[in-house]
This record gives sequence, C-alpha cells and structure tokens, in this order.
Amino acid sequence: MLLLTAILFFGCTEKEGPILSPTITSRQMSEIASITASSGGNVTSDGGSDIIARGVCWGVSNAPTIADSKTLNGTGTGNFTSLLTGLLPNTTYYLRAYATNILDTNYGGEVEFTTNEAPVTDPIFTSLAISEITAKTASSGGNVTSDGGSDIVARGVCWSVVNAPTIDDSKTINGTGTGNFTSVLTELIPNTTYYLRVYVTTDLETFYGEEIEFTTNEVPVTNPIFTTMAVTDITAETASSGGTITSDGGSDILARGVCWSIVNAPNVDDSKTVDGTGIENFTSVLTELIPNTTYYLRAYVTTDIGTFYGEEKSFTTSSNIYSGDVYLKNQQEVNDFGSMGYTIVTGDVIVEPSIPTTFSNLNGLSSLTSIGGSLLITKTIGLQNLSDLRNLSTVGHDISLSFNQGLTSIGLENLSSVGNYVFINYNENLIDLEGLTKLRSNGGKPDLSIWNNVKLKDFCAIKPLLNDFTGIFSVTGNLYNPTRQNIVDGSCSQ
Repeated sequence: MLLLTAILFFGCTEKEGPILSPTITSRQMSEIASITASSGGNVTSDGGSDIIARGVCWGVSNAPTIADSKTLNGTGTGNFTSLLTGLLPNTTYYLRAYATNILDTNYGGEVEFTTNEAPVTDPIFTSLAISEITAKTASSGGNVTSDGGSDIVARGVCWSVVNAPTIDDSKTINGTGTGNFTSVLTELIPNTTYYLRVYVTTDLETFYGEEIEFTTNEVPVTNPIFTTMAVTDITAETASSGGTITSDGGSDILARGVCWSIVNAPNVDDSKTVDGTGIENFTSVLTELIPNTTYYLRAYVTTDIGTFYGEEKSFTTSSNIYSGDVYLKNQQEVNDFGSMGYTIVTGDVIVEPSIPTTFSNLNGLSSLTSIGGSLLITKTIGLQNLSDLRNLSTVGHDISLSFNQGLTSIGLENLSSVGNYVFINYNENLIDLEGLTKLRSNGGKPDLSIWNNVKLKDFCAIKPLLNDFTGIFSVTGNLYNPTRQNIVDGSCSQ
C-alpha cells in the first residue's frame, strides 16, 4: 500500500524545466582614458540557474574570454558597471560582458575601443635634505613620485661651488624610474660652500629640483701616523723597508717612501725612494748601496702641511766579497747564494751535487766577477751553457767542467784570465767552445786539457788564446781532436 502511494505521489509531480546558458548584453565603453575605461553589462536571464559570476573580459585580440583580463562584478541578473584598469595608452582592445551559471559562461556582444594617449607632464619629485656632512663627503637624494607619463632614464643629484648646478657639473647617478633614492657626494673640498639640486632625466629632457646650499666641515689637521718597517733582504748593494700608515692626519698624503744616509736622521734631501701617495702601506727597495757599510733609514710622509719622519732604523750591508770556498749542491743553494750579491769569492766555487742533478740556471752566480781559487762545475743536468756567469772575468787557479750532461757550449763570454789549468772533460753533448773567445794566455797559462767530449768538433773559440800560448795542450777522445797548430792555422772545426 505504501509503495503504491509513493508511486502515485511522484508520478503526479510536475517535471522541472532544462537549465540553459545565461543571457547577457555588453555595455558600450565610457570614460576612456589612457590606462582606464568603464563598461559593464546586463544579465537578462540566468538560464534557470543562479548567476555565480559576472563582469567584463578584454584583450588585444578578438573574442576575449575570462582567461584574459577580466573584472568580477558580483552575481545575479541585472545591470552592472565594470572599471577596467592597467590598460596601455593608445592601444586597441576588444571587450565582452560575461555571465556564468552552473552550466557554463556566456558572453555578450564584442565592443572595440582604443585607449587615449598618455598625457606627458613634468615629473614630480622632491629633494632630500643634506645630511652626514663631513669635510669631504655628504649625503642627499630625492623621491620621484610621478614620471609625468615619460620614462625616467636617470636620476641623482648634481652640485657645484656656484649656483644652479647642472648634470654637466659633479653628479651622482642613482638608477632609473620612480621612487626614493639616496646619493653620496664624495671628493668634496673641506670648509667649502656648495650648491646642490636633485635632477631627473626623462626621455624628453632633464628637470631640476630646488637648490640646497651646504658647507663642508673643516679638516681637523694633525700629524700623520705611521711607522718605519724593519729593514729586510739586506745584500751588499740593496735592502728593503717601507712604511705602515694608519692615519693621514686629515690632510692628503702627497708623497711617501724611505730616506737613508750613512749619518743619523736622514731626510728627503738624502737618498730616498718615492712610493706613491695616499693612506696605504708601502714597500721600498733601496739600491746602489755600498757593501759593508752602516746606514740609517727613516720612513717619510709628505702632506700639504709638511714632511714627517718615522722612527730611525740602522742596518749594515753585507760585504760583496765572500771569504772562503763556496759549495753549491742544488738549484736552491745557487739561488740563495745569489741573493747575497757577492761579486768576489776568495776561495773556490764548486757546483757539484753528489749525483747528477738538474739545474735550471746559474743566475745566482751572475754577480761574480772574480774567483780567487778554482771554478768546478760537474754532474749537472739541464745547463746548456754557462752564460749566467757572463760577468766572471778572472779565475785565480783552475776551471774544471766535467760530466755536465746538457752542456752544449761554454758561454763564459767575459772570461779573460785563468791562473793555472782549464779542464773540459766528459761533457757528452758539448759541441763547441763558444764563450771562451776572450780568454788569453798569461805567462803561458792556462794549460788546457780537453778530453772525451764525444760530440765536440769546434775549437775555433780558443784560437785567440793559442796565438801566444806556451802551456800544456792536451786534446783527446773528442769527436775532433786538432793540434794546437791546426787551430792556429784555421783548421779549428770539423
């Protein structure tokens, strides 16, 4: 009985109508400006379902949809007004009103409109007061609240010691566009009156704010504060020092360096270095010193109010004469010896590692002019010649060059006197004796022993020596083994 009653009840209920798309018309445009406009629409039918959103949509192409720019103007049927914002000046747009119900979104007729051109006016900006004034710096700036419809391509402040400064005077450049900016003025002159204006440059012209007058502070002048560095790297003829500056005393440092003399209290009228300007640490290299001499040194700083001196340091240069024998077993020992700047060694100079060892150069011996004893160079690898000994002119006793694997020529280009014997033996790549052209006989010396240099074929460099030679001449085991007379007669090479 209940089932029958239910069937009769529902069977007699009237069927609901279908849900349709809403009906809407678009309103014509009004109040068109450069970046805004007004429109709207009228929802005349909800299609049988509540209107859940309505408004207008627009774009620069036909048939805009709600996926483009749009307004949201409430719900329900009836008239509504829409304000469009964020538009571009002088641009054509297309607009349609839209209404959305549960079924779908429907659009009104399309309306075409063009925004107005942007009105160009002067930019609007204000100047910030001068602040943080010192003797040489100050701060200012500005706030650009409107670009006047034209892009701002530069902004900042300009200043001068005369009225109405422009961007042709000193200026800062503080970005582009609207908004606040801060400007830091530098390199000002102490106790000086300046005139400042904010400037804003658009793509049309440059505009200036009100003029502001200010005066920099006086410089509190005191003596500069600095110290003399310790004297280092002392050799027979050179040394190093310098200064550490912690304050310029409020006055520009025009010159700085060290001065030295062989008497106390040296000043800038004595020998000196000139090591730049400004408040920075500096290093000074002293040259042309006298060996084995005591010097007095002071750092100096010159400002526009005078020259000031640091504490005095004393040092003694080393002697350029090395008394005794010198034994050098590797490249580092050669370099270390060279740092001392010796020109004379009274004893022997021996370059002899315990096993054949690579030497990149003998530059550490380049200052030597005289060796009182013998010169022995043996068991080296990598030395093609001995040209680093180009200043050596005399050897008091013997020269022995043996078992030097890389040696191809001699290279002792200024050697003129050897007191006893020259041995040149077992240098497997030696091909000539170039570098001995200035060697001359002195009382018949030196004797010559040139043995077992398997590639040696050119003896022409010793022809001047043999012209008045009376000593021992022993040549054997070389690629070419000429007699003394062969060389004198010109048959000096193979």
